[in-house]
Formats: sequence, structure tokens, C-alpha cells
Amino acid sequence: MLMAFPISLLLIRAVYTDIKTGIIENRLLTIALIIGIGIKFYMEGASGLSGGLKMVALTVTVMFPLFLIKGMGAGDIKLAGVIGLYMPDRIIAIVAAAFILAGLWSVARMLMRKVSGKQAYIRNETLHFSIPIAVGTILVTVYYSLYLR
Repeated sequence: MLMAFPISLLLIRAVYTDIKTGIIENRLLTIALIIGIGIKFYMEGASGLSGGLKMVALTVTVMFPLFLIKGMGAGDIKLAGVIGLYMPDRIIAIVAAAFILAGLWSVARMLMRKVSGKQAYIRNETLHFSIPIAVGTILVTVYYSLYLR
């Protein structure tokens, strides 16, 4: 429960700044990482902290190629990495849910445009990936709390 408050604030602020400016602030991610390290060490000791930091590194490493091909912003990848610290056992499900949600959102936007007689695909259009990450985090957390106690 101690993790729920900082992760909630992180997601709210990340989504807000991503929508408003198109950037997730490094300052926000750094503060969330430092708080997460402290909480993780306090709650689970050095071994829990080590596992969380390994998941941060793994998440960022696996998602980094998406940044290189301009498929995802660096802030989104770092956000997923920080969530991996807080929820190392859930990050794979969260990232999978985020990608599914982003795909559904993109298809829905294209269909709505097509139905209204506009061009379905808009070149260089961006998707604020912090939103699918936040919604995926919420959905996976609810699922885990309801079905995997």
C-alpha cells in the first residue's frame, strides 16, 4: 500500500505533462526513482531493491530499440522503467497491457476519422504513450488485487 501513493502521483503528473507539453519530465522520473529506491529498501531490504533495480534496467534495455526507431519517446521508456522498480512482478503485464491499449486506441482513432470522411492515417501523428502506461498500470493492479491475492 505504501507504493500506491507515489506511483499514483507519478502517473497523474506524467500523463498531465505528457499531454500538455509532449514531454515527461526527467526531474519527475528522478524523484520517483529516488523515492522508490527508499521505499523498496525499507520494505524489502537489499535483495528487494536489487530485484527492482534489475527490472528497471531490463525494462529500459528491452524498450530502448523502440526509441532508436522513433517508435516511442525516451520519457515513456523511463516511466515504464520506474514503474518496474515499484512493481517488478507486474511490469511485463503492464507493458503488454499498455501496448494493447495503444494499439486499440490508434485503431479507434483511425476508424473514427474514416467514418467521418477524413483521412484515417496522419503522418507523424504522436500518441501520448504515458496514457496507455497509466491505464495499463491501473488495469493490471486491479486484476492482481482481485484475482491473484
